[in-house]
Amino acid sequence: MDDWRTFEFYLPSTLSPTEATSELRRRVLIAAADGGEFVRQFRIADRERHAKGWIRWTAGYLPGPPRIGRFQRATAEA
Repeated sequence: MDDWRTFEFYLPSTLSPTEATSELRRRVLIAAADGGEFVRQFRIADRERHAKGWIRWTAGYLPGPPRIGRFQRATAEA
């Protein structure tokens, strides 16, 4: 069974869907790195209007094995 790590984040409702997704991904990557884990998969599970001007998002990641990303691979090959 997969062991997703989930978090709740509060973001301004003025963010576009693209901006919100980008910010959620950034926060999840930071949380994973702080925990010493790598992200195999990222997901946004839910969103709910919380208070005037805010949306509560539930997002998370599935931990995975360490790997070299595109940026590091390109740098290592240079």
